Amino acid sequence: DLSTRGFSAMANSQWDDAAIFFQRLAKMHPTNARIMNNYGLALLQRAISMQGDDHFSLIDGADTQFEAAIMALRQAAHTDPHETTILYNLGNALASSGRYDKALRIYNAFLERSPATSGVLNGRAAAYIGLGRFDEATKDLRHAVTQFGDHPVTSANLRRLTPA
Repeated sequence: DLSTRGFSAMANSQWDDAAIFFQRLAKMHPTNARIMNNYGLALLQRAISMQGDDHFSLIDGADTQFEAAIMALRQAAHTDPHETTILYNLGNALASSGRYDKALRIYNAFLERSPATSGVLNGRAAAYIGLGRFDEATKDLRHAVTQFGDHPVTSANLRRLTPA
């Protein structure tokens, strides 16, 4: 029941509720990587939504939520180190919180274990951009567009890096 309610809350962008439901599940099953992944995702989405708010108190809260999301996703990755979806989510959480060097390491770990995806290449490109490594970002984005086709986010990021 908690899982169903958690996914329902996620589907409706009710990140506070989703985090609460998955947190309850995580307390009951602390070694379940999938539950910790879902908990981390709910916290990450909550942090991203808080980050977009202009109120300083919410910005401080976003930092706390990013930290909690990263901790949950790290625990999930530690519990199931072969689940690359968790690595992808952890990379996104790290990049979204401005920890580009750590995000880059996680995206590279993903690529050592699994074939490239458009999302991972785009995420790694975002980490490269955050580190000021624009040539490497452009290379990843071009590879993503060539291999996986025109995706709106990837293509928009590539246009930002390349002159018209």
